[in-house]
Amino acid sequence: MWRYMVALSLGMLSARHIAGADFYYQCVDPVQHLYLFELWLYRDCTDPAGADYDDPITIYVFRGNQTLYTTLNVRLSQSAPWNPQGIDACFLQRPGTCLEEGTYRFTLSLPPIPEGYYVAWARCCRNATITNLQDPLFMGITYLTRIPPARRVSCNSSPRFVQRPPFFLCANRDFYFDHRAIDTDGDSLVYQIVAAYHSINTQGQGALNPAQGGSPAVGPSNPMGPPPYQTVTYAPGYSATQPFGSTGICQIDSATGLLHLRAPNPGLYVVAIAVLEYRNGAFLGETRRDMQFYVAPCRPPSPPPVVTTDLTGLPHRGDTLTLLAASAFCFHATITDTAPPLTPPASLSYLLSPATLSVQASGSNPLSLRICGQLSCQDTGKILPLYIIGRKTETCGTTEARDTLWIEVQAPPPRSLSGQLTPPSLPQQNGIYLIDLDSTACATITLVATPPYPPPQMGLSLSTPSPTVQLSTFWQNDTLFGQVCYRGSCEAIETPLTIALRGIAENACPPHLTWQDTLRFQVLLPQNPPPTLTLLAPDTLILRPDSGICLRVQITDPPPTSHHTLYVQAIPPLLNAVSLSPSQGSLSWEGELCFTPSCEALERWITLIVEIRDSLSCAELHRRRDTLFLYIRSRPTYPVALYTPSWDLNSPFPALFQKEYCFWVSLKDTAGNGGSYSLTYNQSPIPITAYQVGYTADSAYAQLCFRLGCEGFQADSLYPLIIRAHNTPFCAMPPPDVEDTLWIR
Repeated sequence: MWRYMVALSLGMLSARHIAGADFYYQCVDPVQHLYLFELWLYRDCTDPAGADYDDPITIYVFRGNQTLYTTLNVRLSQSAPWNPQGIDACFLQRPGTCLEEGTYRFTLSLPPIPEGYYVAWARCCRNATITNLQDPLFMGITYLTRIPPARRVSCNSSPRFVQRPPFFLCANRDFYFDHRAIDTDGDSLVYQIVAAYHSINTQGQGALNPAQGGSPAVGPSNPMGPPPYQTVTYAPGYSATQPFGSTGICQIDSATGLLHLRAPNPGLYVVAIAVLEYRNGAFLGETRRDMQFYVAPCRPPSPPPVVTTDLTGLPHRGDTLTLLAASAFCFHATITDTAPPLTPPASLSYLLSPATLSVQASGSNPLSLRICGQLSCQDTGKILPLYIIGRKTETCGTTEARDTLWIEVQAPPPRSLSGQLTPPSLPQQNGIYLIDLDSTACATITLVATPPYPPPQMGLSLSTPSPTVQLSTFWQNDTLFGQVCYRGSCEAIETPLTIALRGIAENACPPHLTWQDTLRFQVLLPQNPPPTLTLLAPDTLILRPDSGICLRVQITDPPPTSHHTLYVQAIPPLLNAVSLSPSQGSLSWEGELCFTPSCEALERWITLIVEIRDSLSCAELHRRRDTLFLYIRSRPTYPVALYTPSWDLNSPFPALFQKEYCFWVSLKDTAGNGGSYSLTYNQSPIPITAYQVGYTADSAYAQLCFRLGCEGFQADSLYPLIIRAHNTPFCAMPPPDVEDTLWIR
């Protein structure tokens, strides 16, 4: 839906009637959401006493929900007579008419909203002498352009037609015109012939002829209604797509914008053309051009051109070519103007049907064409027409001449394909070739195609990917020779490998000839005795953590030679710096296994598994293991020495209420356990405060102070003060805590 609508209301126009209009917009400032609008209005100025252009005009802005958004006034930017170039010099009697163009330019900032905008203008009335409209004097015009929703594009510009066609046509003459538009945003454009808009909407709001009780201009006293708008009513025998009647031509190429017109009868005709704008498949908007054409009798054009063809080198019977499907062909044609006008010179052009042929054109008069193509296989057996149309375009119109060829499409000659596979000399089992690991076997293939060209092609597919399959081919005389080789690898030990061979000889037309065959290989596991693995150590070892140990690993393996790899696993994985050196070998050899138990393994069992894997090339033949049980035991540790005052039950410390006392305690690691030390003293009813705490390499000390409050203590009573020393050695079990109890009276 379109959210905003802008309507332009022109003032009074009386005798001078609307002859057409263009309406464009351009995004000039994406940040400020500023758009430049241009309305080009064309008028029939035959009556010199008619009213001038309206100045100013009123612009109506509507929201997408069809409510009024705002209004503003716009002044006329410029106006001038317009004398369109065209074929009016060819008229036997030029129509007594003149044209004027006026331009209104204005800028408008429209903030982005999800629904988008309409920009529209409405005015009455059209020329009373228009041929293809019913009551044209009571028909007005609405021109609108669409700014798409913000969700589709942020700042769009409308397409703009490259040029304006002449307003004059010769009766019953073909007229071709490049009516394409350019879009600065690079959007896709589609062209259509459409119905012209009336000047009122479907609710009857807008500009009307005063004879109908309305106003010819929209403005504050006669507001313009929101979309949708009515279209004009065509006179009997005419329509939007047949504006010149049923015997006339009004066509536009939807992709290129090439306009083709032919009006059989003199008169004044309204034609409307729309260009639709798309981006990424989404519709953005529509730009319309509403115009009128004056059609009058013209003097005869000069004679049409002459079309000749040269079929030299191609098989043909008269105008019928006999060509093979899927075969390329070329021939020449010439378009000659035998009676060119004196001035200005005519231009020659061509049209081919079907248009799938390629053309190289050269020269001007004559115009030489080299026409090439290739017939489709689907046309085999058909006789196809080929039309070569020569066009001569001069001031007074376009004339045509044509030549018709017929192409009889014959089937291309058939081909045959034969192939032979010579398998390798290997033992078989159920049609499967048995191959030793790492040995190579080859098969040869020959493919013979008749006729030999194009040469056949050969390919293969594998049931299992394998880099050891190689296919090589070469072409000699009329035969394709190939060789496929397979080096036995591990992918075919358990499941056979299938090599599907396929030869193709292309026909000029499908179906293509094929040859197929299959090879299957099974790789034999080599016979090799397993190795023995022995850990040269007792079955159980008691170790201390964080101390390294190395063990010998002995491997014994009789010939033939295979490859050994050692692996080690600890359960649980509480070993540090595990290494096997060397970890690979063959036949009989020894390796060294070194490891260090981690501190987390204290007082735990670890299972150490050493495994040897025996392999030949890519195939693993055997696995053997030996197991060692490890118990990780802590080194011996001893309690630390604790030094405290000698306040025991027999000799308690006498203390007074509300007086502070301080004393020193310390511990010393006399056994050399190492690690960290701590003193605790919080298991006493007496509140203790530590004022000085210190540590050395093997000791800890603290100055402890206490004060007895009046509450909670009894005079001449004994109270314990417990001091505990703790040692946490590195990578060893901690010794028992040392505890001493002090007594206070």
